[in-house]
Amino acid sequence: MKINQLVNQLVVARRLKLSITSLAILSYLYENNEQKVGVIAAHLGIHTAALTGMAESLENLGFAVRKHGKSDRRTVWLSITYSGFAAMEEITEAGKAQLATA
Repeated sequence: MKINQLVNQLVVARRLKLSITSLAILSYLYENNEQKVGVIAAHLGIHTAALTGMAESLENLGFAVRKHGKSDRRTVWLSITYSGFAAMEEITEAGKAQLATA
């Protein structure tokens, strides 16, 4: 990925009120659908506790939703919403638009 593509994507992400880490979480969900919070945290190399606040922010923005496991309420799942999917599509397109003009 070229630096201009990445910059364009980050500009759109900031406009959508996403931090870099929140963007990484949303991107992971975009590629992998619903996942356990622990799995996402391990993939990103952060503590589960740190991910909790970011998951709440994504929920408040309407980009993700948290659910507790049915058999074990301690297990928390995070999934992307339609709005989150649309946000990731917009961010992805921002990178492609830069490619088209390069």
